[in-house]
Amino acid sequence: IMLNEEGGNITLSDNKAMFSKWANRWKDEEPYKFTKAIHNYAATNLIPRHLGPEYVIHGAKLYSPWDPARTEITLVIMEWFFDRSLNLIRKLDSKDHPFSRVIIMIPPSVSNVHDYSKYTSVPVTLQFRDVADYMDLCSADVKTEWFMITNS
Repeated sequence: IMLNEEGGNITLSDNKAMFSKWANRWKDEEPYKFTKAIHNYAATNLIPRHLGPEYVIHGAKLYSPWDPARTEITLVIMEWFFDRSLNLIRKLDSKDHPFSRVIIMIPPSVSNVHDYSKYTSVPVTLQFRDVADYMDLCSADVKTEWFMITNS
């Protein structure tokens, strides 16, 4: 049921005859034309480098990538063991990312002996939790204006 501003029913026109005519007209052909000039990115968040050769774009929200020269962003990694985040740290330099530093939140019972400078050029800090892990969002000692949090 669709209602107007006053709460009254909105009645849609009966288009059955028109749709039947179209169905009969196109039943033996492909009525759709495909082109790379138009692309439907409805409800899609993109940065410009993800766009293709299309000229007409529907529904995309374009964002500028983080500029590390203007804005620093910290990656906070929630760790529950001593080395689950190691795989992420090892691959960090081979990926295009905006992070200027990393904080790994670890439980106080874990002894972490990794020298992360062997695996990445991004400065890595270990921070032992003094509260429950779900509080990492609030307790991470982030010095940058922006941060992103993930788990390992």
